[in-house]
Amino acid sequence: MKVQHILISIIIIFFVSIILINTTYHLVNDESESKQIIKLKEKWRQALKIFFSYAYLTVVIGLIIGSVPFIFGVISAYLPLSRLSFFVSLLTIAWVTSATLLFLFSYYALIIEDYRGKNAMERCIGMFLTQPMQIT
Repeated sequence: MKVQHILISIIIIFFVSIILINTTYHLVNDESESKQIIKLKEKWRQALKIFFSYAYLTVVIGLIIGSVPFIFGVISAYLPLSRLSFFVSLLTIAWVTSATLLFLFSYYALIIEDYRGKNAMERCIGMFLTQPMQIT
């Protein structure tokens, strides 16, 4: 029963995240002075169209970011406490930080610019490395 609740919560969080990113983008970039009417039913339909791409992107980015800390964790479990284990910890922190920054806006590339899967990650990496000020 608890696993079902967790899965339902994850699905709801994904939908809400998609809707928030999409709605925020459109509200911020709308230059008209009139009141904005948000049609929730339409937003849910839009979120449903890209839900599986969003889930795929989340899993792939999670695996990329989590792979190196997992490998270094296994390696450091067999290392005696020394300077080498401290170095492995620093590498883990550097990897997680840099990979998170590289993939941070992949969801925006998916939702706003309609890049899917690998293309969303490549778009985000390309923008971060070539136009870092445009992202911020």
